[in-house]
Amino acid sequence: MPRISSAISLTLPKEIRDIVYAYVVTTNRPILVKDHGPSPPALQKVLTQAREESIQGYYTDNRFTLSLTDYNGGQLAPF
Repeated sequence: MPRISSAISLTLPKEIRDIVYAYVVTTNRPILVKDHGPSPPALQKVLTQAREESIQGYYTDNRFTLSLTDYNGGQLAPF
């Protein structure tokens, strides 16, 4: 049985891979971002090609919620 990473990268047309990526990397719930940033989907950790092809959809098709600790609004005043 072929590994999922090789199946996605080698045998499926780009249009089908895009559908798979959209299903795997998007969620209806906000993604919580802490001080170390969001953890990317496992698919993006497995294969460089999958990461490159799905990263834009991950950041544009999801909503992110920031968790701020020790927030000091005075640092933003110059902006």
